[in-house]
Amino acid sequence: MVESISVTVSSRIEPKPPVGVIESLTSGFEAIASHVGLALFPAAVDLFLWLGPRLSISPLAQGMIAALAEVRMPDEASAQSQQMMISFLKEAGERTNVFSLLSTAPLGVPSLMVGVAPLVIPGGQPFVIPLDNALLLIMLSLGFSMAGLFAGAIYFTLIGSLFFDDDKPDAPQIMKRTAVNWARLTAFSLLLSILALIAGLTFVIILSLFQLSLLIVGAGALAPLMAELSQIAIGVAAIWCVVYLAFTVHGMVLKNRGVLGAMWDSARLVQSNLFSVTGLFVLVVLINAGTSYLWSLPSPESWLTLAGIGGHAFVSTGLVAATFVFYKDRYRWWTEMRQWLLAQKKQ
Repeated sequence: MVESISVTVSSRIEPKPPVGVIESLTSGFEAIASHVGLALFPAAVDLFLWLGPRLSISPLAQGMIAALAEVRMPDEASAQSQQMMISFLKEAGERTNVFSLLSTAPLGVPSLMVGVAPLVIPGGQPFVIPLDNALLLIMLSLGFSMAGLFAGAIYFTLIGSLFFDDDKPDAPQIMKRTAVNWARLTAFSLLLSILALIAGLTFVIILSLFQLSLLIVGAGALAPLMAELSQIAIGVAAIWCVVYLAFTVHGMVLKNRGVLGAMWDSARLVQSNLFSVTGLFVLVVLINAGTSYLWSLPSPESWLTLAGIGGHAFVSTGLVAATFVFYKDRYRWWTEMRQWLLAQKKQ
């Protein structure tokens, strides 16, 4: 009875306004400054990708290059495309490090060195492990991706634990929540992959039919333009989907929501706070891009890269924490505002 009275009384008071974007960023960095150990996660991933061994797909790429070089092209344009593909495969074989899959950001630990794979590091060249089995590559890729999602689950759970509404969880509770979040992150990534595949296939089919219809009516010259416009449209739609689902992980971690429930909450929260959410992510992208450029200035063969890795680890973790601050208070305001509006209607 006491609980229902308190809810009724609180619902008659207009909710406290939510925190702003700048306040969220400030609170996020303050929280990480007090728990700087959380920045060790991205730092450790980057140190491994920088100084650790490389798992190279160069043998597989060389095999594809050899097979492609044996194919005779019917015209000059096809021959140029063939050479471009050969150059791409050669570059990919030299630069690709399969261990980079350990960073599954944005659903995992952020990394400065992912995709870099420098050919020279302090002390000489990195130790390279050649990979010449396609089936083994697929298995290792899946394994590293799962490991990356597990590291992400630990990372997000520990950051989220700074902002839990209930008492601070102990080690067994953190482990339990991490296991649950790992399963949810895995399911969420699979769902996104399936949706992206379906959307991509649908886009290709519709675009192909549309181009065919243009050819039939004698407007084939418009086909390249329509293809470019369609790509722009699908890119814009993809960006908005990312924005609306951006707080799915936060709902899983902070509110213990399932995948679909967290996606739904994220979409509704973004819809009711679209301007603020857009401002937050614009600032996050600008800060991350600007500082990442600074951290990348030292050559990978210089020990100054250590400073860049440390700076990136702190800034990226602070930005992640800021999004948790933003989500928690906006979710609180959104929930209280709904209760308040319902109470106003009943009066």
